[in-house]
Amino acid sequence: MAYPGLSLYKLMILYMLEKVTFPLSNNQIVDFLLNRNYTDYFHAQEAISDLLDGGQIASEATKRFTLYSITEEGIQTVTSLESMLDAGIRAEILDYLKENSFTLRSESGIRADYKLTALREYEVRLEIIEQGAPLLSMTINVMSKEEAEAMCRNWADKNQELYLTVMRALLPVPSDDEAGH
Repeated sequence: MAYPGLSLYKLMILYMLEKVTFPLSNNQIVDFLLNRNYTDYFHAQEAISDLLDGGQIASEATKRFTLYSITEEGIQTVTSLESMLDAGIRAEILDYLKENSFTLRSESGIRADYKLTALREYEVRLEIIEQGAPLLSMTINVMSKEEAEAMCRNWADKNQELYLTVMRALLPVPSDDEAGH
């Protein structure tokens, strides 16, 4: 039996995903719905599952979390039904996205994953994604699962520092004469 508010939750999720240029994690979506007392965890998960089954959202699983983005079908749905979503709810979603933009973006834009290769090494993939495209992407092979897990864990804290190091190392630095001094 369908829960009466399920359609509302699905529309809210579609609206959230349509308003951002990056994917949102399951936790980010569910936290919004729970912290504002719209629904409980199980109905939030049911809404997400229904949207996936209906092809309105797509998922990407990583070792840390599952990310969701809206599909073309989802955009069509939210465009045609957006007026059915109360203006107060739309404003609350937009406020949440604006207030938490940096956190939401960094949580979904910093990706780290690993897999065991045919050579029995661990291939670690580290990425910084911005507006759906890789800003930095590295693949490093290590010998143990523990090393792979440590790299993935540390990437969350060290990605900005490493990005700056790579940029400084690879981009030419203008001399004093070129800089106009």
